[in-house]
Amino acid sequence: MTREKIKKLSNLRVIQKTLVYVIGIAPEIASEEKLKSVEYFGQYGNLQKVVVNTKDVYNATRGGPSYSAYLTFNSARESAIAILSVDQFVLNDRMIRASFGTSKFCQFFLNNQKCNNRDCLYLHELRADLEAYTKEDM
Repeated sequence: MTREKIKKLSNLRVIQKTLVYVIGIAPEIASEEKLKSVEYFGQYGNLQKVVVNTKDVYNATRGGPSYSAYLTFNSARESAIAILSVDQFVLNDRMIRASFGTSKFCQFFLNNQKCNNRDCLYLHELRADLEAYTKEDM
């Protein structure tokens, strides 16, 4: 790849249809086990992975601090149902916001190298059906 193409691709955010990004999670439910349960996001489908971000604390206008999470479902349909069900829902005095998550291209992929990180969350292929945006577009 040319340097110009690498730079252009490294600035893109690609929508992941099986990934849900959620903000407004109360501390008492901000755990992988709770979010995976059928009481919470498990009711919308099979969750392959849940990553809760408790490092960045968001201060909700009411209800106190809240966290974010990335939820990976088995299918785009499950993700869409979860988003439609919980976006703008008030839980524990916090407004839940949910949307499809985005990812970037792996730097190893962009540099035509093999990525040895088996748990790499970044993209390793170009496909015609990818929906991508720059950070400014979003």
